[in-house]
Amino acid sequence: VRYTVDIPAVDDTVTFTIAAGELADAHGTPGWEYVGTFVVDHPNIENYSATNLPLQLLDDATVTATIAVPNESATLIDLDVALDISHTWNADLDVYLIAPNGTTVELFTDVGGSSSNFTGTVLDDEASMPIGWGSAPFTGYHRPEGSLSSFDGINPAGIWTLVVTDDVGWDTGTLNSWT
Repeated sequence: VRYTVDIPAVDDTVTFTIAAGELADAHGTPGWEYVGTFVVDHPNIENYSATNLPLQLLDDATVTATIAVPNESATLIDLDVALDISHTWNADLDVYLIAPNGTTVELFTDVGGSSSNFTGTVLDDEASMPIGWGSAPFTGYHRPEGSLSSFDGINPAGIWTLVVTDDVGWDTGTLNSWT
């Protein structure tokens, strides 16, 4: 049996499910549900992660976390940002990304109301769900409030800075990771 799977360009593990009854044995007996995985190692996708984490998010304060992208003669075609933030009141947070050339993009500000955390959150211009329409813990792909395509066409080499501001008192948190 051969299947063709169309997936977007990813550089990660892909999980798939074949529903019960979709496959049958040589006697025609329907099979059970099957869940499998495979790894896509796309040669044109590079992943970089911040190493100066975790960082505490204090009330009425701003923290920055950086990623150094080595010198390359490359042109950025598409950028996604994955992050993990523990926080007890998501709407306190304003999060921006600054490129090495100074271009700044709003990832999100004041979303999620009194809900908690951003867990496995990926910000992607091509996502169907705007981050403002999502709900905590915002797991999966969401479209940022600003446009990551503002970075398209630049050389990615240099220091990328994630800026996280907790703009209200009483609730604190932690920037656990970002890539």
